[in-house]
Amino acid sequence: MSNWHILEQNRASRKLNVVFHIPVPVENNDANPAVSLRAALAESIKPRKDDGTYGVFQSVLTTISPSELVQLQNGELLEVVSTISYLAGQGNVAKRQKVSDRYDAMVINKIAGLRAKFKLYGDE
Repeated sequence: MSNWHILEQNRASRKLNVVFHIPVPVENNDANPAVSLRAALAESIKPRKDDGTYGVFQSVLTTISPSELVQLQNGELLEVVSTISYLAGQGNVAKRQKVSDRYDAMVINKIAGLRAKFKLYGDE
């Protein structure tokens, strides 16, 4: 499993489209200790169909491994798509470093966001 996958590079606009897979910690929410952060995420990402039922989450990656897809569907990983700009003349090493730096920042910010979003999930 990779922490990030580059979908495409647009040389004209000097941008990378990247899919990040952020590990979700094993912890329960404040409102209902029986509900884990991962379970809340897994429920929230199921697509709603026109008939009111729920489908199965699919990654934006077409070449994702079956095990990584299961991790996403179970809420063990959070999938985030982002665009990263780079400067003309930057080499691949510098581009990869920008992606890596963005990933590190996202791990902190997105997990904090999940905790806030699902803090009261499952409260009755």
